[in-house]
Amino acid sequence: MAALASRRERCCGWRRVGPREGTLPDRVEHYHQLLDSWTPRPVASEIHLVLSTGFKDPEAVASGWKWLALGGLHLHAVSGNHHTYIRDESAPTVKVLNQLI
Repeated sequence: MAALASRRERCCGWRRVGPREGTLPDRVEHYHQLLDSWTPRPVASEIHLVLSTGFKDPEAVASGWKWLALGGLHLHAVSGNHHTYIRDESAPTVKVLNQLI
């Protein structure tokens, strides 16, 4: 496991930040650095995108994903917004996820 972590750090600057390592702002900054350094690549399979109904324009969100989903992109709406679709609206969300799995 240590060899894998070392290889990841050498090749792409990735390093694991443990739950107690650094302050929360340090961990958030590291997360954003990882996102900025990641280059997504298209996949040959389908992508199922689960969006909360809080998105005003789901098609606009989907347009950013379509190029990645060579096998097709499927949108699934769940009630709530980004913060409540699991916390406050879990039953409908579970039904959608159960159908997808």
